[in-house]
Amino acid sequence: MANAHELPDDIEALKALLLAEREKSSTLDTRIAQLEHTIHLYSKWLWGPRTEKRAPEVAPTPGQAHLPFVELLEAAQRVADQHGAQGSLEVTPPKAPRLKSKPRREFPAHLPVARTVIDVPEAERVCCDKPMAPMGEEVTRELERIELAIVHEIARKKYCCRVCQEHVLLAVAPTRALDKALLGSGWLATLLVERFGNHMPYNRLEKKYGSEGVALSRTILCRSACDLGERFEPVYAALCGELAADDVLFADETGVVVQESRAGARKNAQVWLYANKHGDCVFDYNESRGRDSPERMLKTFTGYLHDDGYVALCVNVAETAFASEFSVEGRRMISRDQTTKRRGRSSPGCATRAHG
Repeated sequence: MANAHELPDDIEALKALLLAEREKSSTLDTRIAQLEHTIHLYSKWLWGPRTEKRAPEVAPTPGQAHLPFVELLEAAQRVADQHGAQGSLEVTPPKAPRLKSKPRREFPAHLPVARTVIDVPEAERVCCDKPMAPMGEEVTRELERIELAIVHEIARKKYCCRVCQEHVLLAVAPTRALDKALLGSGWLATLLVERFGNHMPYNRLEKKYGSEGVALSRTILCRSACDLGERFEPVYAALCGELAADDVLFADETGVVVQESRAGARKNAQVWLYANKHGDCVFDYNESRGRDSPERMLKTFTGYLHDDGYVALCVNVAETAFASEFSVEGRRMISRDQTTKRRGRSSPGCATRAHG
């Protein structure tokens, strides 16, 4: 840098030197920022975590933030040239909106509340040689789940006549889901939900109950479920009658594998589904894919049947109207004018009008 004696006395010459120094300083600042960014990247690569999920960092380049405002810069430059003024354009990025945290859902009102009160020992509730006064409490709520097995003992009172010594009166027994069964109604309901609602196999249920100290073999669990199925047969028959009396039904079938038994190896069977437009549905198990199930389930049905065109479903057919429908096998849309057949199944869906 030149000494004070070497600087010119002319004001214009001093201004020119000052502008040149400012430009040189700006160039050096830009270079220093780029080098610092390079050193930062090398440091992270050498000693930082090795992951490809890190977002790439862009080197600071002067003027890049002004690219969307080229027209504003040009207009400002023209005004500055006309009036001999100088200035700068500063762009401030908007702040990201702060997301409001979602409030915690309220606890269900139908659940019972167990309250645990934790108090401060009386010896510690002293301040300034005087007992402290209560001012409220801090409450924390959390959901808890308790699964336990109990023995439900049902005692029926008996009365006798001391005069004639012949008549004995016994209290009426409550209605049970299964007579002379080991499991109560609550346990049986839980068994059905776990087995058919949550798809828990009997061997896992046996281990689960065994971990609670209750020895229940899968034979007992399976037999209890079968006995409950027999109790629901009147309900099943009534639901089948309601479906057969409807004017529109939907039908389809799917293959299932029957578990290997002592009689032989595994075999294939069919589960047929019949549903109405209100969402009521009935499942019918059949060992064959023939007309046994449709003839039994649609014996009294006289409405329109929507199906995938399988010939076994065309029982008591008087009228047939083909329509577009998804193919069950190919999972693709079949148009009305396609009539290809695969494995005994006609591809286009159909709505058939049955007669009694």
